[in-house]
Amino acid sequence: MTEHAAKGDSIRIHYVPRTGLLRLSLLNALLFLLTLTLYRFWARTNVRRHIWSCVHINGEPLEYTGKGIELFKGAMFVFLVFGLPTVLAFAGLTLAFGPEHPSVIGLQLLVFLAISLLWGAAIYRARRYQLSRTLWRGIRGALLGSTTTYALLYFGSIMARAMTLGWITPVMNLTLQQQMMGSTFFGDRPFRFKGPAGPLYPAYALCWFVSLLVIVLLGGVLVAEFTF
Repeated sequence: MTEHAAKGDSIRIHYVPRTGLLRLSLLNALLFLLTLTLYRFWARTNVRRHIWSCVHINGEPLEYTGKGIELFKGAMFVFLVFGLPTVLAFAGLTLAFGPEHPSVIGLQLLVFLAISLLWGAAIYRARRYQLSRTLWRGIRGALLGSTTTYALLYFGSIMARAMTLGWITPVMNLTLQQQMMGSTFFGDRPFRFKGPAGPLYPAYALCWFVSLLVIVLLGGVLVAEFTF
């Protein structure tokens, strides 16, 4: 792929800050408001281009070639194909039968399952898009593999989290990361990722029990509020 890679040299990755990010963020925020959030696709692209250019590999910066119009077209496609029909179906069934009709509840379950499946596909395709628009010394990144396989694995991780009250989350996160990184290429060079879940569990367990304590305390406050 490169002279460095061919010789087996080490890869040095550095983040070299550039000025202008604050100014860019303020401009993006202003245009975001003036366009009623429509500018967010171009704002995201501008921020990515800035951050990518700060990442240097062996002294050479990354280049981001994505365009805001591409993100806009993707969002419009999702809205027209999935979002708008779903809203119209909910509105029609609710007006025809009422909000508690079995058909409305069935549609809610169907939408939940569809989102659970499509969310993983969206994550995978978003990473594929970002890599395909990332260049280093003219070499383009790529994400191969099956979107469907990742989407099913992601859906399975949701079910596993639900059945284990979240305790399998570190394991599933690593599994998903391994699946995605194993399909990532830069030029003809594959990426690899592997790590044990054990070291993640002490911090995760602390967060889990703290979250449970907060939920219990909030529940107690609400019960006391409505009881007395």
